[in-house]
Amino acid sequence: MDRRPPRLGYATLPSAYADAPELDGVVIDHASVPGGTAPGAGLGKTLVHEAGHWLGLWHTFENGCTALNDEVADTPAQSGPSAGCPQARDSCSRPGQDPVHNYMDYSSDACYNQFSEGQAERMRAAWTTFREKS
Repeated sequence: MDRRPPRLGYATLPSAYADAPELDGVVIDHASVPGGTAPGAGLGKTLVHEAGHWLGLWHTFENGCTALNDEVADTPAQSGPSAGCPQARDSCSRPGQDPVHNYMDYSSDACYNQFSEGQAERMRAAWTTFREKS
């Protein structure tokens, strides 16, 4: 059974801008805006998640339990996406519990409330490198 949520949005990565600036942006399903009807995703946090991609972030579970995970040093590794809002989840033997409150996981909107400092640094660097002058 596929546990991934239905596609609620997508974004272009910063590195794609130079090749196709006309396709650059973030798209979200209207059901994910505040008051929307998407189960667990009607508080508007899909936009925050997709803006994270637009600024160069990967999912927190991107490379599973490897040292690379999302390529941000302070984000704990996680084997796969979360669902709902688990109180505690630790799917990898690497240090740290799964970042279920991180905008780049697949938790429910009510669970999201943070980016890590490393993710914030990566977004600032992506802005400076790819988007500030575009």
